[in-house]
Amino acid sequence: MHELSLAQNILSIVRSELKKLGIAEKRLTGVKMTIGKLMQVVPASLLYGLEIIGEEQGFKNVKYTVNECPLKVTCSGCGAESEIEKFALLCEKCGSDRIRIVGGREFVVESIDIDD
Repeated sequence: MHELSLAQNILSIVRSELKKLGIAEKRLTGVKMTIGKLMQVVPASLLYGLEIIGEEQGFKNVKYTVNECPLKVTCSGCGAESEIEKFALLCEKCGSDRIRIVGGREFVVESIDIDD
């Protein structure tokens, strides 16, 4: 389960940012992330890993949020942009396989929330 190593890395990023900004770690209340479908991360597993590792590292009562981005493609044939549910990687409008992936690869810590 690679979600545990991802959780560890996310918490390292959070800790580093808090330190850089001179903010006490105990003030952390939330971490929001955006993760694309192509990253093949199971959000529930990542959230579980963040909670377990976070508790061990002293991040107590932190709310972790994962916003999952769909796989989006643009068709070179007809120009349509669509979201792909199944990994068929065909244009949903014309069926062409000449597509370009334009979304779904995101993996971003969007925000770190702290208690005022």
